Amino acid sequence: MKTVYTDKYGLLPWAMLAVSALNFWSALQGFQAGDGNRLGLGIGTGALFAILGIKRIWDVRLAKRNGRDPTILRVEND
Repeated sequence: MKTVYTDKYGLLPWAMLAVSALNFWSALQGFQAGDGNRLGLGIGTGALFAILGIKRIWDVRLAKRNGRDPTILRVEND
């Protein structure tokens, strides 16, 4: 049996949210400059990283609520 662990300190979801904020900032700058490509890419990637970060935070909270170790991603049978 093999256990796969995630990041021990929980930095990954916060890093995803930070990247999301930077992408939304880039989208705002693209909107102000009239650059449709930067606007579309910024909103798309910002939304993607926001969803991934929020999902990971939700999964950690659910694991803690159920009494499981939130750093364990999955357990695989060999």
